[in-house]
This record gives sequence, C-alpha cells and structure tokens, in this order.
Amino acid sequence: MATDMIGTGEDEEPKAPHPEEIKAMIRMRGMTLSRLATKNGLSESACRAALIRPQPEAEKVISKFLGVALHELWPDRYDESGGRVRHVRDENNHERDDCHRLSAGAA
Repeated sequence: MATDMIGTGEDEEPKAPHPEEIKAMIRMRGMTLSRLATKNGLSESACRAALIRPQPEAEKVISKFLGVALHELWPDRYDESGGRVRHVRDENNHERDDCHRLSAGAA
C-alpha cells in the first residue's frame, strides 16, 4: 500500500487509514470484504468487523491481501514487529467500576 496514503512526518504518530480507505483498496483489487472473508475460511462478516473492532484473523487476511503490514493498517492494534498491542484499562475505569459496585451493594 502506498505509505503516502498513511504518510506521516518524522515527528508524527503513524496515522491509520480510514476504514473506508481500506475497503476501497480491497474493492479496487476486485474483491469484497465478504468474499475475502469466506475465501479464507472466515465468517462472511469477519473482515467487515475488522474495520471497526479487533478481529486478529480477519486483520491478517486483509493485511496479506493488500500487501500492507498490520501495523500500517492498524497502528493502534499492532506494533512494528506484528505483535498485538494490548490496551490496559485506565485507572478512571477501575475507579468507576469500584464506585458502581459500592453503590449497587448499598441498596
């Protein structure tokens, strides 16, 4: 894929292509997301779902089909070595959950 679509300056964070750009790149190669998924043994909706939420198998299929590294398509999901980036819940979420449990238990 053209890194110029994703292009960043040296000081900028890598910018992920918009899901519609990924979809367009697939369509421009004569394929649909549904057909790409089913041809690779995935459920019909797997590649569509990968555009909006993590779907590791479908993401790999899309990456391989487009010839673009996973971290270029989804820099928030993959590091440069292709390893998954794990997101840790922040402290505010834990505090909110604890507060919710306390108020629910007080009733």
